[in-house]
Amino acid sequence: IYQTHLKNIKAFPFDSKQVSNKHLDPEMIDALNYVNLILSNPDKYAPKISERIKLLSIEKITIASAARSANLQARISSSYKASYLSSFHLLGLAVDLEMKGKSFDIKSHPTNPTVAYNYETLKLLLNEAGLVFSEPVEKDPNHVELLKYCRKKNLNWDKDALKEKEKLFLYEMLTLTEMKLFKQKKTHDGIDWSGIYKDLLEKKALLIEKDH
Repeated sequence: IYQTHLKNIKAFPFDSKQVSNKHLDPEMIDALNYVNLILSNPDKYAPKISERIKLLSIEKITIASAARSANLQARISSSYKASYLSSFHLLGLAVDLEMKGKSFDIKSHPTNPTVAYNYETLKLLLNEAGLVFSEPVEKDPNHVELLKYCRKKNLNWDKDALKEKEKLFLYEMLTLTEMKLFKQKKTHDGIDWSGIYKDLLEKKALLIEKDH
């Protein structure tokens, strides 16, 4: 699925050892590259916030996760029904930034004013590249999405383009789930494939309904 629809990120500077599935949507790759381009020359690419960016004292951003397979997303979700089908990681349209040890790690230092200031600067930097932190700080402060598709943050989100991407992956995931349920008969992996299959069919019905 990912080799067909997404692009490998092994050659890109924002990649890191933490990333296991090294694939992302080309639009996300372009945006992350632009963030690092701004960091390389903030005076040229983001003059209004260049002095703030320089205070971050980082040469580049790196990511901790990229696209996730259906299997992996189901495993890491505390409740797959809460985030499984809605996660942009499934589409390669979301990343988690690698923040450990950085001066903008707001989750580790929530009351530090300098960290809070740097985190706000990072937010502005991401915005310059069309990216946005989509989750609350207390929930998942590292999670980054494309503003273009982020319904939570953008009143003019591109619902039609996102729907096409969702349909593409939905049918691929249905095929995978049917294989798990009806061919491999694996029940020891700890994933409720029957529940996932039901949710996928419901989402398919909703997408078909929207088309008509």
